[in-house]
Amino acid sequence: MPNLLLEEENIIQEYLSGKLILTSHRISKELNSDETTVILIENVDSISTELKDKPTLYLVGVFLAIIGFILSGTNFERFQNLSSFIIGSGIILVIIYFFTRKMNINIVSNGGTHLEIGLGNFSKSEIESLICKIMIQKNKRLKEIQSLNN
Repeated sequence: MPNLLLEEENIIQEYLSGKLILTSHRISKELNSDETTVILIENVDSISTELKDKPTLYLVGVFLAIIGFILSGTNFERFQNLSSFIIGSGIILVIIYFFTRKMNINIVSNGGTHLEIGLGNFSKSEIESLICKIMIQKNKRLKEIQSLNN
């Protein structure tokens, strides 16, 4: 991501090992080595948080565990061996479900640009802090623009 700053622009904070940068004038997110999305801070229209998960993993895992427990209660020996495998598979799917859940922040500009930021291991307070910093910078920037127009 280029480190070129606009006149009177300064970096407020870097997140995700520098892939997300909040400055006094914009939010930049490096999508890959060739692509970067930039939203001017004064154009931020909405910010929302969203939990991304795959409930199918959870549902299939619980279903398999229940089927496994039902099979373990039968008198057929071959079902009892199979039931252990099915219960184990169900438990593994439920564990995978909890490890693949992630929190995202969605930032939408008034021009329609949508920036989805996967936050991984951010705590709730870190997420709230990021949102608060964006809103504070937006307010400051709008005041700067207003004072330039007067």
